[in-house]
Amino acid sequence: SIVCLADAKHLQLHLDEKKPDGAINEAYQQVAFADKILLNKIDLVTEAEKIALKERLSKINKFAVTIETERSRAPLEKILGLNSFSMESILTVDPDFFETMEGDSKHN
Repeated sequence: SIVCLADAKHLQLHLDEKKPDGAINEAYQQVAFADKILLNKIDLVTEAEKIALKERLSKINKFAVTIETERSRAPLEKILGLNSFSMESILTVDPDFFETMEGDSKHN
């Protein structure tokens, strides 16, 4: 599995962050390729903020399972030992992902 730990209180800001030319938005990319999204600090957002955030995450990655957590306490049986990583799922999001990686000599 690819597990993304996201801060529910600040994730919207990170997803909206504008990067310099040629740089990627790491938060967006991590959400896009995750199998599981641990939405941490869920107790620090309102119900309306939580709903809006989960809707946005679903638009970025409709295949990921979102697991709400507080203080990074997650049910381990939902994130470990599931063998859910799929190369095909990456290619459905970005068909040129591996070609870009091979030709890119920059390290961000």
